[in-house]
Amino acid sequence: MGFDGAVPTAERLAQLRAQAAQAKAEAAEAKALAAQAALEAAEAATQTRAHNVSAHVVSSPGGVAATVPISYRPTSSETPTPTTPPVPPPPPAPHVPPAPAHHPAQQLLPFGTHMTQTKPSPHTANNPTLIGFDAQSMNQHGLISGSSGTGKTRTVQVISEALSFAGVPVFIADTTGDASGLALPADTHSPNTTHSAHTPNFPVEFYSIGGTSVGVPIRSTVCDFGPILLTRALGLTAEHEHGLDAVFKWADKNGLPLLDLKDVVAVIHQLTSPDRRTPAQYFGLADVPSADVLLRAIESLRAQGGEQFFGEPSFDTKDVVRQSGQRNALISILELSSVHFLPNLYSAFFLWLIADACQTLPRTRQHTRPTAVFFFDEAEFAFSHASPRFIKQVVATLEKARMHGILVFFVSSSPHNLPVEVAAQLRHHIHHGVRGSFDSDAHIRFVSRALPTFPYDVGALLQTLPRGHAVVSISDSSGIVTPGVWTKVRMPQTSIGSAPPSFIEHHVRSSPGYQRYGTSVDNYSAHEMLAARIAQEQATQQQRLYQDTSKDDLIREAKQVYKSLASTKKKKSKKKNMKQRFDGEFEALLKIAGSHVSKEITRTFLGTRQHK
Repeated sequence: MGFDGAVPTAERLAQLRAQAAQAKAEAAEAKALAAQAALEAAEAATQTRAHNVSAHVVSSPGGVAATVPISYRPTSSETPTPTTPPVPPPPPAPHVPPAPAHHPAQQLLPFGTHMTQTKPSPHTANNPTLIGFDAQSMNQHGLISGSSGTGKTRTVQVISEALSFAGVPVFIADTTGDASGLALPADTHSPNTTHSAHTPNFPVEFYSIGGTSVGVPIRSTVCDFGPILLTRALGLTAEHEHGLDAVFKWADKNGLPLLDLKDVVAVIHQLTSPDRRTPAQYFGLADVPSADVLLRAIESLRAQGGEQFFGEPSFDTKDVVRQSGQRNALISILELSSVHFLPNLYSAFFLWLIADACQTLPRTRQHTRPTAVFFFDEAEFAFSHASPRFIKQVVATLEKARMHGILVFFVSSSPHNLPVEVAAQLRHHIHHGVRGSFDSDAHIRFVSRALPTFPYDVGALLQTLPRGHAVVSISDSSGIVTPGVWTKVRMPQTSIGSAPPSFIEHHVRSSPGYQRYGTSVDNYSAHEMLAARIAQEQATQQQRLYQDTSKDDLIREAKQVYKSLASTKKKKSKKKNMKQRFDGEFEALLKIAGSHVSKEITRTFLGTRQHK
């Protein structure tokens, strides 16, 4: 009701004053209610953050302290919950402080910056909230997933740097060669820089499987590998594993060391040879066709270059889990460009390396920092056509590794292809973007199940995440997985991309490991021992043949020949002359036979004593 221009009466003025007073009171009450609601929301957000965030302090440039949460979940007051987030443009690079100073008690592993849609979380203008791993609670295996080109190698690089800085040895199985940049500082990544000017910030060793590429060769004897892993390396089924079990059993029983593949071939030939048939209780393959399957699988592995892995000198896993003696822990990089051609050998090698490292390192307490961390790239190849027994062995090995402080991170572009039993062992999750592919839907479903609590539409976000961004969900010391956090991975301190081949070769040739493992050695083993035994058996048979032919047998045979020849002669004169001539030949024959028999007996007698 407004003013119509007429002169108001006293009653009308009183009415207007009452209405104005009532409106003012209502406005004040609404404002008070709004302020009270905002206060309650702020207090609830503070309590939620105090419950969900375990913070550490990292000194940043200028002495400003930056809060680094171990796990962080955005509140509703800070972050809206869109069902389909818009495609974010490349966000401005936030200020990320450098890694903390090296100290034995330092347990923080900085990883990246917490993001809210296209911007860093707005807690402070210059120091946004950072995401990091607490080494004390980092006692679970993990998974790093994402399509090619989304930043998985960068994530491995950043975590490896932080672990090395904290004194934890790292082993990286690299299929792209990009991890070799860890050997070079970030500011020297230039085509005009020569390897003589490179001064690595982290001690790095380069390895290869059996010398198939540039790197210190890693080898293992067949005996150390065992029948289960050899079955996997040959790509055989569980049925043929029993045959290999028998090969190992018979070789152990007869003291035949199995060092390389030619030793296995020699034992199989020995067991299946018709004239040297071994009783069935010592050999599981009674039929020759089954043995032929083993021989064909071994020949196929040889043709692909896998034979170089088996032999001596056998690699000592202490060399990859040892302390470098320098400021930072050792980072070992295994070049695996041929993993696509040898997936079975790769998976068997991975399991052998972890199991052998468990025998090297002692058991640790549950809530201590890891003793070693292994990264295995292209993990989906390790389980292609894997048998249930092999998967069971992998799960058992992973469980045992945790008891020894050994953590394993699988790096995969197809995490949904990992066995369910293995995926259940992986509690730390870092998921990069998913690009268009035929199995992207399965990839997204896998991540959605792994991240049950996440404030965004997982499928839409994964398809729009920029390179270097990831959704991070980690496990605390009790094994509880925290909610997912959108994170921008920090830039590594080392070079992004592959190191020059000339630098890697120079680095390998000057490595102490190359002096120890660089040259293969063909020691005396089952192949040579069986060949010597066969030669000895043949010599013994010949000696027995000569021994059985006595001098009396030779004389009797000679008389029969004489009678036969004498009866054919009809003339007396000729018969007499022939008798005289034959007697002379016969006496010469006896002399030769006696001399021959005496020599064979003497040689056999001395040979037997020498063998005794």
